[in-house]
Amino acid sequence: MPAYQDDVRRSRSYSLARLGVDHVDIHRPARLDRSVPIEDTIGAIKDMIDAGYVRFVGLSEVDAQTVRRAHAAHPVVDLQIEYSLLSRAVEAEVLPALRESGIGLTAHGVLGRGLLSGNWVPGRADDPRNHAPRFSAENASHNQTRSGGGVAPGRRWEGVEPSAGDPEEIEAAVPKGTARGDRYPRRSWANLGVGNRRLDGQP
Repeated sequence: MPAYQDDVRRSRSYSLARLGVDHVDIHRPARLDRSVPIEDTIGAIKDMIDAGYVRFVGLSEVDAQTVRRAHAAHPVVDLQIEYSLLSRAVEAEVLPALRESGIGLTAHGVLGRGLLSGNWVPGRADDPRNHAPRFSAENASHNQTRSGGGVAPGRRWEGVEPSAGDPEEIEAAVPKGTARGDRYPRRSWANLGVGNRRLDGQP
């Protein structure tokens, strides 16, 4: 048994024991090991599905090519990835790949991790967002201004029914490409893509 697959099975056993259940609905690798072919990762999860420990396969923070390769190995039900007015890189290739295969999207960071909700306050030493280029001193002010200037647009529309003209107004206020800075530090997220410049020089 390959070491990687053995690690996956061992992690599954620990997780089920901690949760006190005999199966989980979805197994979604939080971050992929780029040194392991996606087909091997999906194969290990498929073995767990066949054994009754897992019901469905999910993915997290991968590009369109990886989605297609994974889905070819075994049906994938959803992709978890950051998607907001400030993080729209998924629209170019990832969303079309999901639509063509009928794969769902579980979006995180939908309010820009605080930039769109007015909940981010600069200067907090214990804030993990400090490590993200998008929240650096040279980028944060621009991103907060372009996303509403801290007026908390995420709350401003609470309970308001959208009108036909709202999408165009929102697009004009926060156009695609507005945000400055990568979503995550490049050195710790090498070749992530999808909103991060890759270390191999690709966008």
